[in-house]
Amino acid sequence: MKRYIAIALLLALAGCSALRTAADIADKAEIGMSVGEFKRLAGPKTELESLTAHESVYRIDEYSASKYVSRYKLFYFDRNERLFKIESHSEDIPGAVIQEIIDVVKEIKD
Repeated sequence: MKRYIAIALLLALAGCSALRTAADIADKAEIGMSVGEFKRLAGPKTELESLTAHESVYRIDEYSASKYVSRYKLFYFDRNERLFKIESHSEDIPGAVIQEIIDVVKEIKD
């Protein structure tokens, strides 16, 4: 029984790292950190937004309670793969659009 409790506790603790928000990651990210350090910090939440000869940009989305992207952060890395800028953005979804989506989902469920 103790073994099952220990395994459940380990799984719960491991799952907590997946619950980090973009804001949590941005708070821990440091200007000058490498892409590798950033990817270890961010885990699977990050995706490559753009890549040029001069910089790479990674994006982390935050979802609202209704599962829509409500905010996101962009992390900019220079050609030496060092973080040099973090930007915050929000996506406002008009209330009418949200209500229309809710109505469609209700129709599908019925």
